[in-house]
Amino acid sequence: MGIRDLRKQNNSLLMKWLLRYNEEGQALWKDVIRSKYGEYNPWCSNVSVDAYGVGVWNTIRNLRQKLEANTYIEVGDGRRTKFWTDAWNKQIPLKESFPDLFLLCSNPDANINECWTAQGWDLIFRRFLNDWEVERVAKLLELLEKFSGITNAPDSLR
Repeated sequence: MGIRDLRKQNNSLLMKWLLRYNEEGQALWKDVIRSKYGEYNPWCSNVSVDAYGVGVWNTIRNLRQKLEANTYIEVGDGRRTKFWTDAWNKQIPLKESFPDLFLLCSNPDANINECWTAQGWDLIFRRFLNDWEVERVAKLLELLEKFSGITNAPDSLR
């Protein structure tokens, strides 16, 4: 086994900690990480800016981009997934696909369960929309047609 294989195996083992960070709700080690670094979003901690004593978690946290490139968010109850800023529905974040609508939304940090009702999507904007903006909302809703609704299961990474 060469050095390249060892590094690849080591990265895979470290990446498992990122997956565990997402799956384990109230684990003590996760509470320690969260209290020390803060939470960037429900899926990941903040990046550490300290120069001393944080090498292991920095190494793990730096693998986040590789993990995101190979996973997607599976929406369950919609409580952990941000409607505009998270990459869910197997695509890029909606704020990148529809930046004009993102600027108009009344709550850019809204979770999916706040935007979804039994009748469908309930998107709230800060002002009345112009004609061309209504067309953009129609395109957004067309893109979201595949969404079947929220469930009782928690959101997860796949």
